[in-house]
Amino acid sequence: MRPILLLLILLFWATSTHAQQIPLHGSVVDAQSGKPITAATIGIVAKNFFYPANDEGKFNIPNHPAIATDTISISSVGYHTHKILARDITAGITIKLTPYVTALNEVKIAYKKPVIVKAGSKVKSYFSITSILPASEVAMFMSGSAHVQGIIQTAEFYLREGNIFAKDKGDVTAPFRVKIYGVGADGKPGKELTTDIIIVSAKKKNEWFAVDISRYRIENPDSGFFVSFVLLDYTYYRANSAYHQLGAATNSMNILTPRLTATEREFKDVLSYRGTNNGTYWHPERGNYLIRATIAADAP
Repeated sequence: MRPILLLLILLFWATSTHAQQIPLHGSVVDAQSGKPITAATIGIVAKNFFYPANDEGKFNIPNHPAIATDTISISSVGYHTHKILARDITAGITIKLTPYVTALNEVKIAYKKPVIVKAGSKVKSYFSITSILPASEVAMFMSGSAHVQGIIQTAEFYLREGNIFAKDKGDVTAPFRVKIYGVGADGKPGKELTTDIIIVSAKKKNEWFAVDISRYRIENPDSGFFVSFVLLDYTYYRANSAYHQLGAATNSMNILTPRLTATEREFKDVLSYRGTNNGTYWHPERGNYLIRATIAADAP
């Protein structure tokens, strides 16, 4: 028994040491210009772990959950996501992201512009504000999206910085992630349709913020789709003091995330769900959110 126990201890020690020795520091630049990308994000999607590069495109992650076989994703809006195994990252590595160029369709005679179909919430003001914990997400079904053939063009959110009370303070410019889901057999969010990491930041509070996702060419399923609002991990917001009240205890009120707004009596049905375990389980929400989308429908 003792040799087996000793072997297990050595294996555990070797695995832990190997994980701690993986360097996650370097820089992210534009592959064409060589200029730093300030809005880059370094993430381990499988572990819902994300970390921001600084204003010079540099990153240094001292405490991270990466092991040698983890896939590290380096992403930024407007660029193709770069993926690399953690074991292949060398200290001080320079990651080059390629700009995302949308290919133009061939010009055809008698071309008809697509019809823009609006789905989801249609109200112009909010009823209340909801605060979710970092690393959590809420998804809302886009009412009116079923049986519309076309490409999902935008995902839109009505955001605020919080209520008038200090304890509900937030920051509308703090980054969040956008996901699109199809409808599962149980009517809840099913297969994720977004194949890339979409992390965005709003600029103004108390108005609709539209995220252009047309470049991803996501076909609208016949049954419609869900738009998901996802807050990043605590680590992401702590890494930037602008989004974290330093010296305060770690809880949702000290992380200055954007606050999603809710709508009242706009829909009779429950359209919103809260995701847990990285979207593995979905629980119905009492209220629905000010989330909407547009579809570039095929012209008749």
